[in-house]
Amino acid sequence: QSFFKVKKSEAEVTEEVRSFLDKRGVYYWRNQRGKHWKRGIPYAYGGKEGSADLLGLWPGGAGVARGTFWSIELKKTAGLFENTDQIQWLLDVRTMGGVATVAESVEDVVRNLEDPLYLPERYLEAVRKVAARDPLFSFFLVENQATQQRVMLDVIAKANEDQKKLLG
Repeated sequence: QSFFKVKKSEAEVTEEVRSFLDKRGVYYWRNQRGKHWKRGIPYAYGGKEGSADLLGLWPGGAGVARGTFWSIELKKTAGLFENTDQIQWLLDVRTMGGVATVAESVEDVVRNLEDPLYLPERYLEAVRKVAARDPLFSFFLVENQATQQRVMLDVIAKANEDQKKLLG
């Protein structure tokens, strides 16, 4: 293992991650987004604004059901979020029960497969800033899955108590 991390372009990262997913038999598709001009009028194509580069179905394991929606935003080595729409997409997918992450390498994808809540450290601060706008989103950023499950059980218990009080 080299002391220095080799910088890779997003295209190189994309090729390596796609090759890895292909070898594992993971069902995914490339989410091409862009814009073209026709007679001076812009036409957007592809997924929703901010949607991730690769979309697929979780292969199973790490406490997540096989077939769960999976979203991977690919970045060049030492990349950055280009806009808050990408962060919002990640938070929306997590809020709706899917798995969403950012990857600069195959190693990041492997870590995500081991921990569905994994995000590379360098992206956490940007995600926290956007999540801070809505307390519900911040719940889905809890990095420790056991803590997230405990909090969710507490929320369910509280809701059950409230329901019993209402029903008498």
